[in-house]
Amino acid sequence: MAHDTAFLGAGTVLGQYWTKRRYFDYLINKENFQLTFGRSFRMMVYLDNAVANGAENVKQNIEADTRATNYLLNHLADIKPEFTVFVTTCDMLAENADENTPTLEHSDDPYVQNRINLYRELNRQYGRVLNVHLPEIASVTHRGFSSIIDTLLNPPAQGKLPLAPLEMHQLYFSQRILGDVERCIPLGIPAIIPAMPPLTTTEITEIVAPNLVDRLPAFDPSQPMGSRRSSIHSFQWLDPKDGYLVTKEDQLELLKFYFASDFS
Repeated sequence: MAHDTAFLGAGTVLGQYWTKRRYFDYLINKENFQLTFGRSFRMMVYLDNAVANGAENVKQNIEADTRATNYLLNHLADIKPEFTVFVTTCDMLAENADENTPTLEHSDDPYVQNRINLYRELNRQYGRVLNVHLPEIASVTHRGFSSIIDTLLNPPAQGKLPLAPLEMHQLYFSQRILGDVERCIPLGIPAIIPAMPPLTTTEITEIVAPNLVDRLPAFDPSQPMGSRRSSIHSFQWLDPKDGYLVTKEDQLELLKFYFASDFS
């Protein structure tokens, strides 16, 4: 039986947060990825590129994302984990999905297709996997994870904001990741959506940047409605079960705590 543990994506925002609080024998980034080849691990944590580096950042260079994804696909068989925590996004799930909803088979969006390809192949090759489908990450310290947070913190100089006022956002604060994953591991479940209560763009703007509310555009029914995903495992966090890991009131308070001070 293997005893070593590995963390793939250790130098990224979530990786640094995680590995400072839990010990891993191998801290892996793209520069030393080959250290994992031919090795067996008792446990491996792997951060999908969009989680590790921010979805908005990754979307700016899809060609690089595709090359990185294909490289990983070609080398998954070189790594032998007994148990894998695969932290990915919700992009491969329908906007109203829960853990019982099948993942998308195909997407016309190459960014989403890369997520689908890695998810499908990793779960095919590795026996025991906990898939963590994160919603929209709200990083307090780094940009490129949430389009709405980035826009509100760095708005264009004038004109209406490029946002949909009624679009739903399920902001996941990156500081939750370690506790949420460690709570799920003993459950023996194959997947978790750590779903946060949906907030509209307007609700978020009223807290994060109230001075920008008047710059939100008028509602257009053709605009995206956003994420309304939920979790069948939410009773592990809240009782009674309501599909979310926190109440909407607590989510609003967390938003105030992390971001409202930027506009005091």
